Amino acid sequence: MSKVKLPTEVAEKYELVDWVGGNRQTFGRHGLIDIDKMTLRRADALVRAGFPKLRIKPVSSTYAKKEEDKSSKK
Repeated sequence: MSKVKLPTEVAEKYELVDWVGGNRQTFGRHGLIDIDKMTLRRADALVRAGFPKLRIKPVSSTYAKKEEDKSSKK
């Protein structure tokens, strides 16, 4: 398991999948990916392009309940 961590803003929405090695790697058509400098915009683009090492975090029931509470207060 890698000790590489996504920036906080990105880690709220995404998680790394089977990342092996350092924080900065080149992945063919996806180009150079630097986890330390990853932005939410870049993460969104990578996931849309099918980058296999990054995925949207599953929504937990606790998170879903918080979102439901927020929408009911409006």
